[in-house]
Amino acid sequence: MTEDGYTKRLDDIRCWIGSLWESVNDGNVSAKDILEELDGMQSDLAFIIDDFVDLEIDELIQNNP
Repeated sequence: MTEDGYTKRLDDIRCWIGSLWESVNDGNVSAKDILEELDGMQSDLAFIIDDFVDLEIDELIQNNP
């Protein structure tokens, strides 16, 4: 994934958090729904971080034969 790809995915999660925040403020979401949303965000963030770390390791290996 490119730097723009990471930026886009992180921005998507930021928007997702903002939407959840608004729903919580409006009282339109249950605790169960909040937990489900947070679980999805955690999964997405974990994937992004793992992918980024793998990319960084691959670049280090390629640049240091």
